[in-house]
Amino acid sequence: MKNSKNWFLLAALALTTGFSFAQKAVETSAAVEYKNNFQGAFMQQDMEKAKSSLTKAKAFIDEAAVHPDTKESPKTLYLKGEIYFFAVLLKGMDSTSFPEITEQSMDEAIASWNKSYTISNKFDADIEESIEQKKGLIDMGAIAMYNAKQYKEAMAAYDFQAQLSTAINKIDTTAIYFAGICAENDKDWDNAVKYYTKCADYGYKVPEIYKTIASALIQSGKTTEATAFLEKAIEKAPNDKELHYVIGTFYMEAGEDAKATESLRKAVAIDPKYWDAQYQLGAHLQSQGTKLRTEANALKLNDPNFDKMIAQSDEFYRQAAVPLEAYIAAIPDDKAVLTCLSQIHRALKNNEKALEYKRRLDEAK
Repeated sequence: MKNSKNWFLLAALALTTGFSFAQKAVETSAAVEYKNNFQGAFMQQDMEKAKSSLTKAKAFIDEAAVHPDTKESPKTLYLKGEIYFFAVLLKGMDSTSFPEITEQSMDEAIASWNKSYTISNKFDADIEESIEQKKGLIDMGAIAMYNAKQYKEAMAAYDFQAQLSTAINKIDTTAIYFAGICAENDKDWDNAVKYYTKCADYGYKVPEIYKTIASALIQSGKTTEATAFLEKAIEKAPNDKELHYVIGTFYMEAGEDAKATESLRKAVAIDPKYWDAQYQLGAHLQSQGTKLRTEANALKLNDPNFDKMIAQSDEFYRQAAVPLEAYIAAIPDDKAVLTCLSQIHRALKNNEKALEYKRRLDEAK
């Protein structure tokens, strides 16, 4: 009885071991078909032989990928990534081939590579080399499409390049950024925002990328979202003069004059030589003064609000003169600013200064 039990145990063990060896043989057969037959045919551009070899390799790897003895094998997972990648590629070249391959098959390939890469380091070097080679080829194609102004196709290529990097647990922020550039050139603002926001999330080109995102949001008609985004960006980079400048111009366009003035003042406080901000601040303050003056002049005779509004207008003009005079000291021949200063000082009855700026303006012409 005891011997009988041992016999059945040995028989079961033999069957299990034999089947395991059989599955390993399937795994090996997939490797042979892929490496020895498919790769050579593919490199020689013998597409019929390549397709035939890859079909056989896929049949072997699909069998190995579902069996308990090999489905978690790093080798099986690595080979599945390779074989599925090229199956998708060949299907793209001939839609009648590999009917079972779908849009999700590339995701399967990347997931298989990544699992092999994550659970074992046995095939790490092979996977890294494979991914970098494929990314290099895709990059060449993306550049060619970009130069041909095929921006949508180039964007997809860079997106795919970034996806491939995830197989080896890397984030290719450069590829993501280039995808955003392609989307921007294609005026696909929603995708531009998507890719640039990913860059920001990964800390790539921060804080410059915040301005790029805001610009893309503006282009897509999402001014409110752009402003909200910049407000959050300023919390992360409070000393970035350009963020304060850009949001200041957004507030100006939205008619939020007090916020615009505050933001532009912050930009100038961070860098007094930020001449664009000095000009914009001065022009904005002058505009408010001129608006008040126009409204005051439209009042009925002897309206009690007239003197108050003129006084407020004068104060805006006095404030406007400060940044504009700082600007003109650095850029003395700017006709627009010379005109502004001449008008401001004439309104403030600073006749000598008004005439001086008018003289400089005439000479600049």
